[in-house]
Amino acid sequence: MKETDEDFKDRIRDLEGGDLRVGIDILKNSDLNAERGARTEVIEKDVTTAFETVRGAHLTLLIEGLKPGPERLLSHIIQMKQGSPTASLTSHILYESFKEKRDISYTAFRNWLRRLSDLRLIDIHQRAAIGNAHEIELRFDPSMMEEGCRT
Repeated sequence: MKETDEDFKDRIRDLEGGDLRVGIDILKNSDLNAERGARTEVIEKDVTTAFETVRGAHLTLLIEGLKPGPERLLSHIIQMKQGSPTASLTSHILYESFKEKRDISYTAFRNWLRRLSDLRLIDIHQRAAIGNAHEIELRFDPSMMEEGCRT
């Protein structure tokens, strides 16, 4: 069954995760992949390959644009998640662990955490029935994110 233009638009919309720049780059790279394959139409493989290329480049640019503080926090989150991939990482546990390495106020920590969330590098989920606890999740593969961190 041949996919329609709407199917591809839906697929790209799902992949780009709400970032218009990523969606535009996926479209552009999908078209380039089809041209390299000497095809006049974009196929699913073109979109998937383009997504992998764009995602890596976009992630690197996001991480490189971070100030040193938030970048160190991101690097710390990555290390903690790599050490215990299945363990739940709460904001309290993260703060206590990060504070051992760097003297930081809770307000600055929350601001850095919020910045990482705003850039869609991490997700912060409110944990049900546990007061004000928040669970921290990386949005990308930790090893992929680690490559972009300088610290």
